[in-house]
Amino acid sequence: MKLRRNAATTAQHPVPTDSDVCGLAAELVGQAIRRQLWLLFLDREDRPVPLLIPIDDVPEQPSDEGLAALVGLACGAAREAEAVQLIVVWERPGGVELSAEERELCARLESAYPVEPEEGDDSPALRLRAQVLACSDGVALV
Repeated sequence: MKLRRNAATTAQHPVPTDSDVCGLAAELVGQAIRRQLWLLFLDREDRPVPLLIPIDDVPEQPSDEGLAALVGLACGAAREAEAVQLIVVWERPGGVELSAEERELCARLESAYPVEPEEGDDSPALRLRAQVLACSDGVALV
């Protein structure tokens, strides 16, 4: 069993590098158990905010509307948590190699960011900091 820091301790440590992002994903999500998606958020100082959203039943190729709903969920959560960066962790059993469909989905998601706030909203834009794969072999940047 892997010991994990609690959320309060994790939030004290900035994650400014890609290596730090992978370490955070490994600590919070770990190796893959099943197919799902995790949303992690960072503040302006690259510190994790105490919000971790697991999403299961994500289709292998979500429709444009489904992807827009995911982006909307992330933006709403980020606004409430005062986060400015998003880390998406794709959890799935298997190896570290992405399929063509997975690469396409990651590219589609990346093209949706940054998301600027609506007119009259003084929240900062939400930036996609990284996409990470949590698989049977461990954790790796996409």
